[in-house]
Amino acid sequence: MIVLRNRFLALFYRILALGAFLTSLVFFWREFYEYTYAPICYFEVEAGLFYLFILFLAIILNIIDLRRGISGLASSVYMPVSLAATAYCFIGGIMGLGYMLPIQGMKSLPCILYYVALILIPLLEWILFEEKGGVAFYTGLNWMIYPVLYMVFSLFRAVIFPDSPVIESNGSMYCYSFYNPNDPLFFLWIFLAFLGMFLFFVFLLFLNNCLGRKYKKKKNILFD
Repeated sequence: MIVLRNRFLALFYRILALGAFLTSLVFFWREFYEYTYAPICYFEVEAGLFYLFILFLAIILNIIDLRRGISGLASSVYMPVSLAATAYCFIGGIMGLGYMLPIQGMKSLPCILYYVALILIPLLEWILFEEKGGVAFYTGLNWMIYPVLYMVFSLFRAVIFPDSPVIESNGSMYCYSFYNPNDPLFFLWIFLAFLGMFLFFVFLLFLNNCLGRKYKKKKNILFD
């Protein structure tokens, strides 16, 4: 697995990624200006904000790390945390492209670009600049804490703020139709959603650790 061991190149990419990601998020948000703060209720937006925070910290660490020279692995945020942000963004992007666009009608260009950025930018950061491996599989259980809390938040938000609309084509007060407890298949949808997330987390951790072992064995490195 190729890892770019060049701190300046990593910093250059991260600054560009931060600008591109933030721009896509701003234009996405502007599509729903009449809803004011409603977009932040959505998983894909919260995942994007979380990743922006992680990316900003990575840039700061990268700048500090430049004093050790240009050549070498760029400093990054603690892998179990940064990889969690990547996983949440990937799920949010896939959910956006596969659910929000075709089912809820969010088909504008800013929406599409944001969902694509949500998938590609964190994924490229992880592939190109993160040293793989060293994350235990039980970390996938820790990553499930946020989706569970998000579900609780979504359910209580509709009860506590019944007059606060969300971006829903059918007028539902729930962010996603499968989060509606009035749906007779509610528990089935929630089970399938959580199961799918957990299996993806396990797969990503497995891939990360496999690539880590391959990387350490072959030392496939560029720009060192």
